[in-house]
Amino acid sequence: MEVSVGDPPLSTQDSGPPKTPVPIRLLMIALLLHSGFGYYFCYDVPGALAPYLQADFGYSSTQIGLLYTVVSFAIMIGVLFSGVLLDRFGVWKVLLFGQSVLTLGSLVDSLSNSYAGFVIGQIIFGIGSAPMFTVMVSAIGIWFNPDTITITEPVERERQEKRIKMILTVTMGCLTLWLRVATFSVYNLLPIVADKLGTRAALWVSTLFGFVSLATAVIFSILQRREDLLLARWRLSQQRFTDPLEQSGVSATPIVPLEDLDTSEPQENLPVVTTRNQQVVAEIGMFFSALPWTYWCLFGLAFTVLSSSWIFSSFGTTFLTQYWGYDGKGAGRVISVLSITNSACSPFFAYAVGLFRRRSLWALSATLVITLVFFLYFLRALSPWAIFVLVGVCQSIIDAIAFPSIPLVVPKSILGKANSIVVLALNLGLSLLPVIIGGLNDQVGSAATLVFVVLGAAGFLISLLFRILAPQ
Repeated sequence: MEVSVGDPPLSTQDSGPPKTPVPIRLLMIALLLHSGFGYYFCYDVPGALAPYLQADFGYSSTQIGLLYTVVSFAIMIGVLFSGVLLDRFGVWKVLLFGQSVLTLGSLVDSLSNSYAGFVIGQIIFGIGSAPMFTVMVSAIGIWFNPDTITITEPVERERQEKRIKMILTVTMGCLTLWLRVATFSVYNLLPIVADKLGTRAALWVSTLFGFVSLATAVIFSILQRREDLLLARWRLSQQRFTDPLEQSGVSATPIVPLEDLDTSEPQENLPVVTTRNQQVVAEIGMFFSALPWTYWCLFGLAFTVLSSSWIFSSFGTTFLTQYWGYDGKGAGRVISVLSITNSACSPFFAYAVGLFRRRSLWALSATLVITLVFFLYFLRALSPWAIFVLVGVCQSIIDAIAFPSIPLVVPKSILGKANSIVVLALNLGLSLLPVIIGGLNDQVGSAATLVFVVLGAAGFLISLLFRILAPQ
């Protein structure tokens, strides 16, 4: 028997899908994380440079908040399509598109000489940023998904499931750590550059980080495309060992002549003719019916606690300089404590949550503490250093629960869409809060910080519901 070079080996029908070597997988994870580094670095430019934008360009707190709002609003609109695009085109294509567009937006910011030009750049940046977080968490969720286990022996399968869930949670924790390093870098590096070289030079530094991340996205896309091609070739090889009737073009389903059909009663298994709109409505209904209530608790935590903690650091420079007497660099050092704490705690809590489970209890504890901390911040009854450390700890706990839990509660087939909806919730909060807090700060001063207290309390109530629905 002759076997051509292009044919798969005869044992292909008994082997599983191709496995990516561990060094290549680690390299791909590192490239994915670094691509996210540039996205986060450029995202927090308005917050890091807020005093300099106000002093050099004359922007108000409301205008600074609007720069965040237009980005988050663009992301929120783009997220509606990013999950569908991710499920349709795959990880590397969507990642490369998003990184290219957001780098273009950062370039427009650096070149603009007016507030309107800055806003346009932020909108472009937001369009490119829309799929970025969804791509990162979906890629990790696909790589380390318990559904990929082919072992049937119960004890060994359970052991492998626990191992994969642990790797999934820890990898998500590493993602959070690296993104917080980006936040730490932007709040410490850009004020130094602005002091020495000016605000415009600081904007160009952020654009440089965008181009470096674009280069890593290109390398990642090459490796991911190779992996996708190997998987497609394996699936094609498997089709050669399917039912010979299907391979020869003979239908395995008997064809019933029209005259033999009894039309006096409804026939089963007959095709139902539907319009395209009916199909879309049916698909949407099936999608939402597949999402459990625990998923919507994760949605609520993203909208309340995660979005408020992110905006808390973004407005930290403004509040610390206006009400606590810090200068720009001093405020940046205080805010960076949040990023350092979050970076240090994220892998630890990711491991702890994966080991001890009881995610709802972790969420309940974190939301209670962060609500109390926000209230102390409003009263100015605690040192800003302690406040930002505690917010960083609570944020790392919620980070270890929200997105890492999604692959565990929704089917793999809709993971991209499910992730994109939670990202939509996060960016809905990120788009509304800056304008609300910035406007309140211009009108009522430090009382604007009560918004954080309200959102923390809402997150606590959602965590309580999460605890009732999923006590384990």
